[in-house]
Amino acid sequence: MIRYGICARSIFLEERIKRGYSLRMISKAAGLTPAVLCRLENGGCITPTTAKKICSVLQCDFDSLFEIRKEAVS
Repeated sequence: MIRYGICARSIFLEERIKRGYSLRMISKAAGLTPAVLCRLENGGCITPTTAKKICSVLQCDFDSLFEIRKEAVS
């Protein structure tokens, strides 16, 4: 079975720092926990709703920050 996940592009951390956001600042502005962003920056995947919240805070489009990856599930 194949599952799809939304994961951060390598530029995500750079964009967050360039815009002056710490993990706590962006998580508070987006209504997320810092753990969600930490997991994202360490290669984890997120939901479409979470990605939309992050894009809104950073004022970036989805394609510049995220990519959709296939994951094999056994």
